[in-house]
Amino acid sequence: MKKVVTINLNGRAYQVEEAGYDALQDYLARTEKTLSKNPDKTEIVADIEQAIAEKCDSVLTGGKNVVSSEQITSVLEKVGPVHETEADSTEEAESVSASAETQRKLYRLPKDEKIAGVCAGLAAYFGTDVTVMRLIFVLLLFITQGFMILIYIALAIVMPEAKKPEEVALAYGRPGTAKQIVERVKEVATDKDTIARVGEVINVVGKALAKIIAIAAALVFGSLTLSWLWVLSAIGVGNVTFYDELASFNWLQQLVLATAVYIVVALPFFMIVRALERVGKPESEKTQRNSVLIDGTMVALLVAATVVISAFAAVYTDRIGEYIKTHDGKLRVGTHTICIDENKCGDASPSDLMPEIQKPVKPDRL
Repeated sequence: MKKVVTINLNGRAYQVEEAGYDALQDYLARTEKTLSKNPDKTEIVADIEQAIAEKCDSVLTGGKNVVSSEQITSVLEKVGPVHETEADSTEEAESVSASAETQRKLYRLPKDEKIAGVCAGLAAYFGTDVTVMRLIFVLLLFITQGFMILIYIALAIVMPEAKKPEEVALAYGRPGTAKQIVERVKEVATDKDTIARVGEVINVVGKALAKIIAIAAALVFGSLTLSWLWVLSAIGVGNVTFYDELASFNWLQQLVLATAVYIVVALPFFMIVRALERVGKPESEKTQRNSVLIDGTMVALLVAATVVISAFAAVYTDRIGEYIKTHDGKLRVGTHTICIDENKCGDASPSDLMPEIQKPVKPDRL
């Protein structure tokens, strides 16, 4: 009579003969000692336990529920030892990685099946998502006018079904030996480091671009502000004066409209500068409240300026149209005459342009 021990391999319970348990415990202890300086030790050991568990599942057939010591020895021989020394050559590592790839086999996967598990097996074999493979099949079904159904049936007959956990592992190309597991974890760690470095480069480039955009936005905002001040000064000295039907559109109305247009055009650039300057900078609770207040005020100004422009457009669009019609397509602003409608500008002589000039008035309101 042999003593049986219940063990836990990566979250899965198995009954193993005591001699097999001792061999397995000794193997895992040597593995952890070999990997003591490896930063990925925990992940590698967990994967090795998973590989041992899958191989134990493959021997528990025909109603067996105990793994014998001989079977444990066979499983450990298949998994093999872990080598984490400088003696491992690059050539050996490449052969291990290549062997891991060649172990992937084509199986139907019944657990992931919708019909027969063919698409799931093909997705595992080619290393893609099963949904993508199903979409490709549906697309080919339409392209071949239904002929893909016959191919699917043929594949369902020809492809073997992955019944054992070890066969499922082979379908997905999971590493079966300790060497392959160590190599795979190294490759994953290298990929993670590469992604981290790429992320750092993207972060630096992003900050530089944000700085350039902020400077450009600040220059545009400054230029628009100077232009607005120049327009205000021109209005103030009477260089932007309208006559006749547009005589009411002077002084205060001009100042209000010019300011509204300035707010709508220039304020977004100021908001861009503010937003980019605040990116990545921690803010206190008080600073956050002030930022919310400032941002809310700017949005309110944009809304109010848009309403003002819309009101001016509603009032003066028709007036400007009538003025142009009665003045042969020309508009007089201050001491300058501007041709608005080229089809009419050449028909009238300069003396006909302004038969009567009314003195501009300063209306109190719009």
